[in-house]
Formats: sequence, structure tokens, C-alpha cells
Amino acid sequence: METLINRPSRSLQYFAIAKQWSLDLDFHRTELVFLNRLLDDYFIRLSAPHYIEKLKGNKKDLCIVEEQGRKTEELLSLQIVFLEMMSDDVIPEDVQSLEAKQINLEYLMNDINRAFRKTKKVLFRMIEELVQNDDLYD
Repeated sequence: METLINRPSRSLQYFAIAKQWSLDLDFHRTELVFLNRLLDDYFIRLSAPHYIEKLKGNKKDLCIVEEQGRKTEELLSLQIVFLEMMSDDVIPEDVQSLEAKQINLEYLMNDINRAFRKTKKVLFRMIEELVQNDDLYD
């Protein structure tokens, strides 16, 4: 006879969300490398006076997103460990503690996603403008 294992549904739900966030952070890490290389490749051409302030701000924003990502990844890793232990019944489920941490992580992920998209848009606009201006002179 098969026995159904009754796992705490809240911790499993949080676990699935946390794993998705972990994948999102991995994607951001890869994209940040790409964006930094893109900045490096276009740095000379972007160092014109009207680009320099945007460039400085963009580079700073990328560093902030990268640092926030590292801090969030540490918190997320701890959350995943606790969720795995709760889902395996190693420790009892603490819904209140889980919920508070999950909400905090959700705010952090939303902030990172918003900052990442904004920074990426600004960088792509600068490079697009640069490339279009170069095409005008060819």
C-alpha cells in the first residue's frame, strides 16, 4: 500500500519561488558580465563629454545591482536550506518566520529586477544612439 507523504504546502510553495529567484539571480549574474563587457567595448566611444555622466551613473548602477544580488543570494541560500529542511521534516515548519523572510526576499528581488532593467535600458539606449550616430557619419 502506498503512503502519501503530507509535506507542508507553504514551505514547498516558498521553496519553488526561492528556487526560481535563485535562477533569476544566476541569469542576472551572467547578464551583468555581458553588460560590463559591453561597456568596456564601447568605453572609448562612450567617453565623449555628453555620454560620460550617463556612463559613470550606469557603471555605478551596475555595481550596485551586482552587490545587491550577492547579498540577496546569501539570504536566499539560507532560506532555501531552511525550506529544504522543513520540507524533509528535519525541523518543524515555522510559517511566521518563513513568511517574513519570504516577503523580505520578494522586495529585494523586485528591487534588483527593477534596477537591472533600468540600467540595461539606459546602457542599450546609449549604445544604440552611439551606433546610429556612427552610421550617420559612414
